[in-house]
Amino acid sequence: MQSTNPPIAILCSDIHLSLNPPIARSKEPDWFLAMWRTLRQLWDLKEKYNVDILCAGDIFHRWNSPPELINFALVNLPPMIAISGQHDQPYHNYDELHKSAFWTLVKAGVVEMVGNKPLIKGQLCIYGAHFGQEFPKAHRNNEDLLHVLLAHRYVWMGSSKHPKAKPEEKATCVCTTGHDLYVLGDNHKGFYSKDISAYNCGALMRRRSDEADYLPHVGLLHADGDVEIIYLDTDGESIEQDVNESEESSPTGLKELLTELNGLQDVGLDFEEALKRISQNKSSQVRSLLLEALNNGQSE
Repeated sequence: MQSTNPPIAILCSDIHLSLNPPIARSKEPDWFLAMWRTLRQLWDLKEKYNVDILCAGDIFHRWNSPPELINFALVNLPPMIAISGQHDQPYHNYDELHKSAFWTLVKAGVVEMVGNKPLIKGQLCIYGAHFGQEFPKAHRNNEDLLHVLLAHRYVWMGSSKHPKAKPEEKATCVCTTGHDLYVLGDNHKGFYSKDISAYNCGALMRRRSDEADYLPHVGLLHADGDVEIIYLDTDGESIEQDVNESEESSPTGLKELLTELNGLQDVGLDFEEALKRISQNKSSQVRSLLLEALNNGQSE
């Protein structure tokens, strides 16, 4: 049943703006136009309800996005309050965020970044847990406000999970810090649990062949804390269902690793230091390979 309370925010996550289309969307005649079709719907909702957009991370698909894509985002991304996901962070490291495309949006005023210190916006008290950060506890010294946590961490519920999802990542185990609503990013399979007040936004745009039947959505947050699911229009999208995405979905993340290594010359780090930083946030298999290569190089 739709809430009769007025909307006070629009909720989204995992936009993943990219210069080039993913493999499953490679037949799009104009990828920038395809991204704009989705962003236009965010603009329409914002203009219709005159409320803030809250984004739970991964605005960009690559932290070191090229100027062409950043310029596109500066013009076409609606203003929003956001946190950073791992794709927004250099080497998945929040401390390096000032080197990222995400930070350019912050400096330009398109994104208002929120952290552990609460941000008061109208009826909302907004907290942030960027990728890699623990959930802060809600400071409930003002019960007239709705306490909302934006968090970028893999959390699942019911069937909205990948095969290797861990029991401790279940929403009932994670969403325990006293907030009225948890707005979650990272898991591209969206879900909403009113019982535990958790809304996982899911992917804003379909990027993979196994998402051909997925309906991207955003949440319309009402003043009573209820979330109304608004499904986006995907008519006109071109998405292939039978493509080889093994490189993109590799459990070791080798494609992403190669992309990061190719960008080392631009970040002012020596090769050894960069390898160490990259390895901190990789799978154990990739980390072992990197450290082994580094040790072998030192012994020669």
